[in-house]
Amino acid sequence: MEEKIPSVVNPDPSKKISSVEDNGNANNGEYMCNFLSESEIRILVVDGNEKGIKLAKENLTKLGALLVNGALTGNEALDEVKAQKYDVIVSEYDLPDMSGIDLHKKLILQNFTIPFILFTSPGGTDIIKEAIKSSSDFLFQRSGNPVLVYSDLCQKIRQITQLHQAENKLKLYTEELEETVKERTRELEQVHRFSVIGELATMIGHDMRNPLQVITNMEFLAKRRRTQMNSAEYDVLERFGINTILSKIEDETIYLNKIVSDLQDYARDISLNLSLVDVRQLFLDFQLLLKINEKITYNVKVPMGIMISADKELIKRVFSNLITNSISSMTEGGILQVNARTEGENTIIELTDTGKGITEDIFLKIFDPLFTTKPKGTGFGLPVAKRLIEAHNGTIQLESHIGKGTTVTIKLPNNSAKQKISLK
Repeated sequence: MEEKIPSVVNPDPSKKISSVEDNGNANNGEYMCNFLSESEIRILVVDGNEKGIKLAKENLTKLGALLVNGALTGNEALDEVKAQKYDVIVSEYDLPDMSGIDLHKKLILQNFTIPFILFTSPGGTDIIKEAIKSSSDFLFQRSGNPVLVYSDLCQKIRQITQLHQAENKLKLYTEELEETVKERTRELEQVHRFSVIGELATMIGHDMRNPLQVITNMEFLAKRRRTQMNSAEYDVLERFGINTILSKIEDETIYLNKIVSDLQDYARDISLNLSLVDVRQLFLDFQLLLKINEKITYNVKVPMGIMISADKELIKRVFSNLITNSISSMTEGGILQVNARTEGENTIIELTDTGKGITEDIFLKIFDPLFTTKPKGTGFGLPVAKRLIEAHNGTIQLESHIGKGTTVTIKLPNNSAKQKISLK
């Protein structure tokens, strides 16, 4: 027995329904449907008969749809969908080049998730089953009074577009929520990783400090004994390269001591003894303290009288690390320039080099502990610098261009705070 689609009924008998003659013209009357939307609803009617498209345009436009276009074939409909956006497609089943269901399948294959209504003449169960398999949103039979038919079609279009909009909003919200969860998970994993690194740094720094102190003491005693030698004994040291060995031990001990200090400063609580520090004098002193290559021009363009409120020893370590990084990036020579200015209660300090710059993949990791591109690097220089700057209630930012160089911008308070500030 052939299955039948339920007939269209008037959901509101109080509404007046105007009749439509065979030529498709409606008498003046009150229609059952209005398109209630903040923006116009764009409908594509696909029908192999131009009269069918004309009838759909006239009735749907009168019912409130602001934009109704037509396509005579499935391929024409595909081209139309590619050319502009539509909110819903209403298609006849029998098209000249394909069925309406095949059109829907092709739209899905081309990733067009547009609500699809199969609008057809009465048919058997085969069409119904095929429509269900193709996931058409509605199977709507065209029969009876055209006004009733298009009024009901109007209702279906409004329902399906509202449902589609709600689904899109839900999908967008779900994607945003999933991304937020992923980001928070990454942050928690990073916090846990940094916590483990901090614990290891504390343990290693403590265990290394004692033997390092012994090496430093032995080196001091060896140098002291050397001053007590006569010329013949000293010549023996020179002949066998002992002085060179002692000098190398001294350099490596200083480097190892820096590693231990970085480990401890990254892991331990930081307590600041604040005082006023002269920025210009601070950077002029670095010219004598650091081994600056003669191929590098070191310019300190800091006005006199600029002061910052800082722990002098810790802030010297910060800028020593930054200057050392800049120097190491200019292997063929270049210019390292320091600028400073006052902005309100803050001082802005900029270190600009003409080095090779930092690639994007490295730039994203420069403040991660243990990340380094240097053969003898520990990966704690910049993380420690960032932590010490933040302990001073300051900020540090980097801007780099490949082949042009890097600028480090630091903001620090310039007021003479008396209290101690601690960061755990």
